[in-house]
Amino acid sequence: MNRYKVLLINMPFATTKWPSLGISTLKPQLTKRNIECDIRYFNFDFASVVGIDLYEKVSLYSPNLLGERVFAKVKFGNALPSDKEYIETCGLDCIRDESFLSQALAMSNFVAKYLDSCAELIHSIDYNCIAFTNMFEQTVASVSLADKLKALDPHLKIIMGGANCDGEMGVGLSECFHSIDVICRGEADETFPAVIENFAENKSLDSIPGVVYRDNNGILHINDSVAVIEDLDELPFPDFSDYFSQLGNYAELRGLCQEVHMQCSRGCWWGARAACKFCGLNRSTIKYRSKTQSHALEELNYINETYVQPNKMNMISMTDNVLDMAYFDHFIPSLIKNRSSLHIFFEVKSNLKSQQLHQLSQAGIRWVQPGIENLCTDILKIMSKGVTGINNVRFLKQCMVEQIYATWNLLYGFPYEKEEHYEALYQIIPKIVHLIPPEGFTPLSLQRFSEYSNHPEKYGIINVRPENSYFFVFPFDEKVLSKIAYFFDYSYSKEAKPFNGVQMLSDYIQFWTTCFDKGQQLISVCEDPDVLVLYDSRSTAVSSTLVLVGLEKDIYEYCYDVRNFRDILGYLRNTSPNTHLDDSNVRSFLDELVERNVMIKEGNKYLGLAIPENRKPIESLGV
Repeated sequence: MNRYKVLLINMPFATTKWPSLGISTLKPQLTKRNIECDIRYFNFDFASVVGIDLYEKVSLYSPNLLGERVFAKVKFGNALPSDKEYIETCGLDCIRDESFLSQALAMSNFVAKYLDSCAELIHSIDYNCIAFTNMFEQTVASVSLADKLKALDPHLKIIMGGANCDGEMGVGLSECFHSIDVICRGEADETFPAVIENFAENKSLDSIPGVVYRDNNGILHINDSVAVIEDLDELPFPDFSDYFSQLGNYAELRGLCQEVHMQCSRGCWWGARAACKFCGLNRSTIKYRSKTQSHALEELNYINETYVQPNKMNMISMTDNVLDMAYFDHFIPSLIKNRSSLHIFFEVKSNLKSQQLHQLSQAGIRWVQPGIENLCTDILKIMSKGVTGINNVRFLKQCMVEQIYATWNLLYGFPYEKEEHYEALYQIIPKIVHLIPPEGFTPLSLQRFSEYSNHPEKYGIINVRPENSYFFVFPFDEKVLSKIAYFFDYSYSKEAKPFNGVQMLSDYIQFWTTCFDKGQQLISVCEDPDVLVLYDSRSTAVSSTLVLVGLEKDIYEYCYDVRNFRDILGYLRNTSPNTHLDDSNVRSFLDELVERNVMIKEGNKYLGLAIPENRKPIESLGV
C-alpha cells in the first residue's frame, strides 16, 4: 500500500471533558494496518476562544440545536431565519438566563476565523483523508470545515461517520453536502479501515457494508447492508493519547477531564426482545453483543493504568446501553475482589435485584443510569419498559442504601395517558421525597428509529415533521429535513391525546427535589431485637417517630423488598407458627403504614420505604 495519512477530527460542539471513544478506537484499527493516523480535537480550539464555561454549557445542555445554530449562522447566512424568529418560534424566550442565550448566539462571531485556522493547519500537513465523527451537534461545524478543505484541495478525501449518519440520515447528508465523499453508517470499526484501504489502492467501495459514497461522476452509491461487529473482543483498546497530549496545550482546559469512557457491550438485550417504544438508540445494530468478561477486565485495567491513574482521575464511564446481566458471574465479582478507588458508571435496567445493587456498590460502580422513566406502572406499560412503578421505587431506595447515585429523568406525555395515571404519581411522590429525585422531567421526544417513529399512526401519533429547530439550522425544505433529522415534532389523535397534568407534576417534582436537597430522611433504627423505630424528618411525615414491636417489626422488615400480601402472610406463619394471624388485621396494619407514608402499595404488593441507619448521605459519593 502507498503511504496514506489520515486525520480523525472531533469538532464542536463535542464536550472537551472527555476524549471521543469512537475515534480513539478507530485510530488503533488503522495503526495495525500500517496506516498513519492522527486525531485532532478542534473542539479544544473553539472552546478556548469563546470561553470554556460557555462552550461546555452549550455542549452539554444545548436546547433546540443551539450549538448547530451557532455554526449555521455563518455557513448559511441570510438563507436562515433571524435569531429573533429562532428564539420566538422555538420557545427559547422562556429561558431565564437571557445572557446565556445572547452569549451563545454571539459565538458565531468567532466561527469564520476559527474555521479558517483549522483549514490552514490541516492543509499545511500532507493528509490524504480527513474523517469527521458526527454525534449530537457536530453536523454543521463538520460540513463547514469539510467545504473549506475541499476548496483548498479537491482531491482530499472526506469521510464522515457517527450517530448522526445512521440509516437514512447518512443518505440525506450525502445528498445535501457534496464535499463529503463517503459516509459510514452503522458500526465503522471494520468498514472505515476498509474504505481507507480501498482509497489507497484505488478500489471500489461497493462491497463495504453501510457505506454511502459519491463517485467521480457525482453519482451517489448506497450500500444498504448493515455493518455489525459480532466479536467485540476483536476491537483494540482505545488510544486516548492524542486527547491528553493536546489537552495539555490549553491552560484553561487542564484538570477539566475527570473521566474517560469504555465499552463492554453494544446493542440492547431488552430492546432486542421488546424495545421501549420511545427509544431510538442503535436500531440498526440493536442485536446485543458483549465482550467476554475476562477481556473487559483486561481493558478496564489497561485504561485505568494508562490514562486514569496518570491523569489523577478516578472515573471510567461505560457507554453500554445496558449492563450485561452475565457480568454478575465474573466481571463484577472480580472488581469486588480487587477493589480499588476507581469509580465506574453503568447504564442498567431498573429490575436489578437488591443483592445485585449491593454487588455493584461493592465493585465500585457508584453511579448508574437505570432508565426508570416513570413511577406509574400503567405509563410504564404504555412505554413497554418491562418494569413496574413499585419496583422502580425499590430501586431508588436500594440505591440510597448502597450509596449509589442514580441519574434519571421522569418522562411524560405518552399517547393514551389518563388523569388517573397522574393521580397515581401524585400519591407516590409525597411518600418518597427522601429518595433520589429525577434530574428533570421531559415530554415524550419522538426519535428516529423508535417504535413510535416507525409506526406513529398505530399509537395515535399524527402530523409527524422534523423538529422545528432544524428549520433554523438548515436552509432545506421539510422533505429534505425529514431525511437528516433525528428528532421530530408531532401531534396526537383525539383519542390518544394524553391528559395535561404537567403543571401539577412540575410542582410535585419541585417539592420532591426541595425536600431531598434539604436532607429530609426516613430511617429505621433497630433499638433492640424486638423493637424497630422509624425516624421521619420529611415534610410529609405523619409523625416524627413510629415504634414497631414484635410482629409489626417483623412485617416491616420483611417488606424491606417488594412483597406480595400472600407472601407476607406465608412468612409470618412460618416465623411465628404459634401466633394467631387474622388476615384482615395484617392487611389493616399494612394499609396503615401506607397512610403514614412509610410504605407504598401497588395492587397486592407492599414496600417499606425507610433506609436502615448508618448510611452516608448520597452527596458524599463524590460522583
